[in-house]
Amino acid sequence: MVHQPDMPRYDIGVFAFAASAVIEVMAEPLWIFYQIQLNIRLKIYAEGVSLGFSTLLTMTGLYLFPHWGLVVPAIAQVLGKMIYVAIFIMHAKKHIKEKVYTELQALSDVLPSSSRGGASWYKHHPKALADLAVSFFKHGIVKQLLTEGEKYMMTFFDALSFAQQGLYDVVNSLGSLIPRFLFHPIEENYYTFFAALISRDARGETDPTSKKTQEEDEALAGTVLHTLLKLVILIGITLACFGQSYSRLFLALYGGSQLAEDEGVLLLQAYSIYVLCMALNGVSECFVSAASTKTELDEYNRWMFLFSIVYVLAVMYLPERYGALGFIFANCINMLVRASKSFVDIWSYVESHPNLARRRHPLKGILPSPTILLSYLLSYIITTISERTFFPAVIWEWQQVLAHVSIGTFCLTMVLLHLYFADKTFVSDLHLLWSGTAQADKYSNTNTKHTKKTK
Repeated sequence: MVHQPDMPRYDIGVFAFAASAVIEVMAEPLWIFYQIQLNIRLKIYAEGVSLGFSTLLTMTGLYLFPHWGLVVPAIAQVLGKMIYVAIFIMHAKKHIKEKVYTELQALSDVLPSSSRGGASWYKHHPKALADLAVSFFKHGIVKQLLTEGEKYMMTFFDALSFAQQGLYDVVNSLGSLIPRFLFHPIEENYYTFFAALISRDARGETDPTSKKTQEEDEALAGTVLHTLLKLVILIGITLACFGQSYSRLFLALYGGSQLAEDEGVLLLQAYSIYVLCMALNGVSECFVSAASTKTELDEYNRWMFLFSIVYVLAVMYLPERYGALGFIFANCINMLVRASKSFVDIWSYVESHPNLARRRHPLKGILPSPTILLSYLLSYIITTISERTFFPAVIWEWQQVLAHVSIGTFCLTMVLLHLYFADKTFVSDLHLLWSGTAQADKYSNTNTKHTKKTK
């Protein structure tokens, strides 16, 4: 079992980080409200300001008062989350004053309160909506255990030594930069997008005008889903390809030669492949969650429970055999089985909603063409030879480092140029997706029509 480290002010740090989590939850009602209104930029702005402030305060505080230890990041974390909540409250008060949203007349509207008839706040919501919320709650718990399961196993069981845990945490933090800052915002924002376009009601619309609009929405959702899946897969393949040859250099630049030893390099190389597995799962699971009814969510939760059993077995066996690398293998297995289930569900959904594939089938053609895959393979071979020639170990001869980086940059540029000229359709779809702010604004203005559907 875990023991308290012999570290000054450790209890203050634990308390502060727990308090910051409670503070952050206070912004949750407003965050959900603005998500429904498709106001995505507010959360991005709030998180950016909060993270930037806490990071700057931590760096400055540790430089000026290094003897304070954990107190500095603890204070920065709490103040950062307070700023995060304050940004939401200030924007909400501004919008209330300007009467931007009819649903939000006062800050008290997002707090629990009695209904007009005097009933408790949780009794006057539609039962179907409450049941769906419960299903999402259970889904969130299982998904959290599957996503962060290895951390719980490392914390409560002696699966790894403290040195191995520290190395794994560093690699996990570095390797998760792309998923955290790219994949996660895509999944979060496009969940709102898909939920606004697609009705969970399997019966659909009966009015001809509404039915035509629903068909157009489903066709748009299918095209966007296809483009997003292809985009994240290409990003994942790119990281898996170039991550093999540049993990050592990246770790050396981040933490010096001691961190860039063979075990750390092997972990980051494996993590770059894990990012590809996350790419396969993230967007597909996001769409399934947005399109599923309560019954389908409950069924999916049962599947997630089975996946959690597979994951626990993998976590119990693989780390014992492969060390910290076993946790990454277990995570890859977890993501692949979840992605497989999501792809099956998407395929079934397309069969029952053929308009989703009217312009382009969401799952057909999402893998790169053979010529593009060949360009990745050639890049992998060339960069591998480059690493063994110019950077086989952490030796800071800048001519060799520059040569290795230049070769990787050249290979990546050639791959991107080949992709641009070989897949014009995808490039066109990506351009439309990038310039889709106007489309999002359209759905924000017509949000009443979409959100009145039972979800």
